[in-house]
Amino acid sequence: MNDKIKKIHDETIVVDAHYDLLMDLTLQKNFNKFNVIKNDHLNNFKKGGLSLIVSSIFIDKPIYKEAYLHETLDQIALFMEEIEKNEEITFCRSYEDILNSKKQNKIGIMLSFEGADPLFDDLHLLKIFYELGVRFIGLTWSRRNYISDGCKFGPVEKDKRSYGITDFGVNFIKKAENLGYIIDISHLSETGFYDFIKINQKPFIVSHTNIRHFTNNTRTLSDEQIKIIKENDGIIGINSYKEFFNEKSKNISAYVDQIEYIINKIGDKNVGIGLDICTHLLKYEPFNEEKISPNIIKDHSEFTKITEEMLKRNYNESTIKNVLGENFINFYKNNL
Repeated sequence: MNDKIKKIHDETIVVDAHYDLLMDLTLQKNFNKFNVIKNDHLNNFKKGGLSLIVSSIFIDKPIYKEAYLHETLDQIALFMEEIEKNEEITFCRSYEDILNSKKQNKIGIMLSFEGADPLFDDLHLLKIFYELGVRFIGLTWSRRNYISDGCKFGPVEKDKRSYGITDFGVNFIKKAENLGYIIDISHLSETGFYDFIKINQKPFIVSHTNIRHFTNNTRTLSDEQIKIIKENDGIIGINSYKEFFNEKSKNISAYVDQIEYIINKIGDKNVGIGLDICTHLLKYEPFNEEKISPNIIKDHSEFTKITEEMLKRNYNESTIKNVLGENFINFYKNNL
């Protein structure tokens, strides 16, 4: 990390708005491995100049209600145990926690549901998980739950028959907003997106997504959706998952192209970073012998490549800082 990049990162609360961290804790527990954040992740966070990670609570395969809840609580419990043992990490529940973590030169971690599936159809659980420190709630993953359809991975045309937000989903959104959750609509179906903007009363985020101008995929945003998100004071986090990039261009330049596209469309106040790095999960795929990373940014030690590429394009420090974290941080300040 050169001096200029270091200065920018030191002066900014640098945010990755989406990372499957807690999932790794429970999977490694199955192999009797603990202290996972310290042993496998912390050095990468430091090398990349990160200040804050928003970790998903994600259950990969659909299971029955009690098992969903058990797995979710197990992820949170393992995380809390690691936090207690490691003075270099802070569990952040508020804007003030984020500021204090940065001042103490620690890595802050926040919790987010990636899909509200573990709550099934029980609104009362929202309060419980808020008390446990969860502050973000992604309405769906890319499958159906009691709230809405998620988007299917694939061409946009295949998603045209997807369903939108249910009556239960309307009540869920209202209660989540009233409790103080930040709602994340990554993975929500397109029908669900347009239902949501008729329901929501507060700004929202799309923590890890991409741009349809570059790739025809349901996990991307159209120009119209980008405009609507700005109108709702939302933030768009750009995903580094290669599947959502043009076949001929899956590199750091292509990644920053998507940031640049948003800046050119709506300015530099509504875009950030949500890398969705999955490289660390390859060790659980025994038949993936090559272990090729599915991400342009393969781990957090490479985060400064984004800063470097933006400097090459002569972006000023203010815009770079906005993208690296200040947009998300200002959003958290106003909405947590």
